[in-house]
Amino acid sequence: MRQRWMALAVTALGASVLAAVVRTPQTPTPRPYPLGVCAVSGEDLGAMGKPIIKVYDGREVRFCCKSCIKDFEADKAGYWAKIDEQIKTEQRMHYPLEACIVSGDPLRREGKDIAVEFVHDNRLVRVCAEPCRDGFLKDADAFAARLDAAIADAQRGGYPLKTCPISDEELGSMGEPYELVYANRLVRLCCDGCLDKVHADPNQAMAALDKAYAEAQRPGYPLSECVVSGMELGSMGEPAELVAGTQLVRFCCDGCFRDFKADPGAYLPKLRDK
Repeated sequence: MRQRWMALAVTALGASVLAAVVRTPQTPTPRPYPLGVCAVSGEDLGAMGKPIIKVYDGREVRFCCKSCIKDFEADKAGYWAKIDEQIKTEQRMHYPLEACIVSGDPLRREGKDIAVEFVHDNRLVRVCAEPCRDGFLKDADAFAARLDAAIADAQRGGYPLKTCPISDEELGSMGEPYELVYANRLVRLCCDGCLDKVHADPNQAMAALDKAYAEAQRPGYPLSECVVSGMELGSMGEPAELVAGTQLVRFCCDGCFRDFKADPGAYLPKLRDK
């Protein structure tokens, strides 16, 4: 299935939300399904052969096998709600903005997360209030472009890969690197010829990106204790790890992942303050 790829024009936003835009990321329309499991069965995609890709209501979804399609179509609203909750859980820790993309107001108040969360085109969006959600959806293409630009600007400087995660060609060897935002994370490619492969298996590119961030940050990791439990790293075996956006986070065990993903903003300052 051919996907239509298009550049989105970036409009100016207050300095509290956007840094200077160096270039405009290019994003897939519709954005690829971001979960590694079937929307119906929960089985790992690829475990039963090549995933089946479908588009409903302008959104891409993937299935492990044909038999799941009928179940999905019988209760699309129910399955979309389930998918959206999974997307929120997985993408919340990657969301780099601390201010609302619509109003510029903060998303935390007195240390508490006050964001209104919703999923648009398979990506998490966080705004400060319901009216901003409505405002985003009224001009979704423009705000999605602003969000892409803000994410790229926030993540470009510390981008850890010098080569394309698909071709392994050096970035810049074929001209300016091609940029897209997937699951609220910047991905840089050697050229647009790699786009189809990213779309076919986004997890390949993201695994390479996570590995690069972890390897770059692990030697200088500033904490000796788990950000969630406070327990000494290594006290329960090899520390468990996640990459949250651009930041390696180490835990005493993977049992702490759930609390971290629920409110990453409560824990990430422990790393930033070091």
